[in-house]
Amino acid sequence: MIRFADKTTEPEIRRMWEACFDDSPAFVDFYFSEKYRNENTLLYSEGGAAVASLQMIPYQFSFYGEEVSSLYISGACTLPEWRNRGYMGKLLSEAFGAMRKKHIPLSILIPAEDWLYGYYARYGYAAVFEKDEEFIPLKEIISASGGNMDKAYLQFDSLFRNKDFCVQKTKTDFTAIVKDAELDGFPPKSDLSGMARVIDAEKLIGMYAKGYRGNPFSFELQDSAIPDNNGVFHIEGNGLMKFDKGAQFDEKLTVRQLCRLLFGFHLEQLSGDIVTHFQPHSPCMNLMLE
Repeated sequence: MIRFADKTTEPEIRRMWEACFDDSPAFVDFYFSEKYRNENTLLYSEGGAAVASLQMIPYQFSFYGEEVSSLYISGACTLPEWRNRGYMGKLLSEAFGAMRKKHIPLSILIPAEDWLYGYYARYGYAAVFEKDEEFIPLKEIISASGGNMDKAYLQFDSLFRNKDFCVQKTKTDFTAIVKDAELDGFPPKSDLSGMARVIDAEKLIGMYAKGYRGNPFSFELQDSAIPDNNGVFHIEGNGLMKFDKGAQFDEKLTVRQLCRLLFGFHLEQLSGDIVTHFQPHSPCMNLMLE
């Protein structure tokens, strides 16, 4: 059975986290105090006990000059003795439905291990963020502010607020980031590798289409996990029209291919004439309390 967590199940979620992740007790205390919320947590119960769970943490994301709401998948785990039964896949499907009900068009995540990139790809996630070696001067920002968190946040925010395709942080997020860094003595941090998933294709394609001035084109989108995304999308001028399957189109796209195109991520690696309608970008995700 899948349901949202509540006060009675929160201790089970914490015990699950401790069993599945190699985090210090200090970090677990910090995380469940600062980031964990029952209303953002889905759990799978078997025999009355929670055996798998995931969390959906809200962040704003800059996308084609605007900001959209996104949900960051965190703490996705299944107790060792209950793995390989499809529970996480069912939780992800439930999460997609919950996101659409809340009108959240985008999901992001950071796979805990390299092999999980292939796992999440099965559910429509595409690798669109990559690690770099440019360190974020978090400790220097705190020192320069003299401990004034308002001043420190404004300096930190100025580094990312005008970046497109970037996870944005509120002051509350920033305060949690600083507390986490203090636990480890401010280790060097940089942009992270990660994935994104289109939850509301029409919304995100429409945002792209507003700035499009090239030749008209159309494509059929295939999304086995979110049927409402399926259809034929026609982009012309700065407008978007969606048709049911059966309408004429130029190319077929999977939801993962669409995500790569919208994010402009290493377009040189993609094939097809449709690639010429999109511009390269450098998506950015960092300091996610990974």
